[in-house]
Amino acid sequence: MTGIKYSLAAIFLVVTIVVSAFAPVTLTAEPGLTEFKSELELIGLGSCVHQDQDQSVWRAVVQTKPQLFLLLGDNIYAQTEDMALMAERYNKLRSQPGFIQLRQTSRLLSIWDDNDYGLTDGGAEYSKKEESQKLFLNAFEIPKSDPRWARPGIYRSYLFGPETRRIQLLLLDTRYFRSPLKRAALPLFAGKGPYLPNADPQATILGEAQWSWLKEQLETPATLRLIASSIQVIADEHGYETWGNFPMERERLYQLLRKAGRVLIVSGDRHHTEISRIELPGSGNFLYDITASSLNMNRMDGLEPNRFRLGKQELRANFVLLRLGWKDSIPSVTTEVRSTEGKLYQQNYLPWSPAEDSPAKQN
Repeated sequence: MTGIKYSLAAIFLVVTIVVSAFAPVTLTAEPGLTEFKSELELIGLGSCVHQDQDQSVWRAVVQTKPQLFLLLGDNIYAQTEDMALMAERYNKLRSQPGFIQLRQTSRLLSIWDDNDYGLTDGGAEYSKKEESQKLFLNAFEIPKSDPRWARPGIYRSYLFGPETRRIQLLLLDTRYFRSPLKRAALPLFAGKGPYLPNADPQATILGEAQWSWLKEQLETPATLRLIASSIQVIADEHGYETWGNFPMERERLYQLLRKAGRVLIVSGDRHHTEISRIELPGSGNFLYDITASSLNMNRMDGLEPNRFRLGKQELRANFVLLRLGWKDSIPSVTTEVRSTEGKLYQQNYLPWSPAEDSPAKQN
């Protein structure tokens, strides 16, 4: 009998070790970062997916086998204070077969924008932001140990890969703390949005707590940083929501990023896909903003002005892939814009500095 007990104990120990080896990584509590050892080579991006429209795009995304997929906001459309209605719309997304399969085959992380926050172009004034945050965390099955359950806002950070090829991912919250937008007194020209730059030094996008957090996170050593912002950072001519509506906040961000090394911003919101680029003074690097939108809605109202655009603007529904390569510890990045069926629309190689710049490679 004793021998049988020892045998059963040994079997139990082996099973426990095997199960533990394949168990998912548990998110850690603050102040530490959540760190994944796997090296990232393929990242998917997308935003603006309406729950009442065709969502076959998820099948095309799954077929490309991204290791990580980032949802960049407007993950549902629920401009409401009715939390039951918002929950119902999240359930529509979560019940999509392709979305379920994506969550089973790729790590999925997300931020929100106004339509899933709950108020069109909304910020700190939204009366249901606490309830909306809880619904967001529940919808994406965020563990209770995650710091977002204990603090206002959905900002979060992650690390991927070994030390010499480390990618830092910073998910920003551009809604919960944001000051009111400044509206034009008179209607603007056709095709332009209603907002003007707000030069008030007290106006904010991130709020002081999130700014302090971001500054601290950017001191973490990383080879490449991905910063997810639901609204565009660089493009600022169209008159709709952008960091350009808060020029002092954007300059504050640029000041931080000058010492942050190689940085890619990824954004959504605009119902078109494009790449914006500036040479960030004092950094020696280009700063990119890759806008990926919309996952299931075609844009019908034409092109937007953007003097910082690199390559083409894509108005058809699409998703974006970031292909990462490494030469020693230097990352290379190629973007692919793909249709909802997976067809390649365009491809762009992103050089890091003017010294290695060349015309965008497009198909």
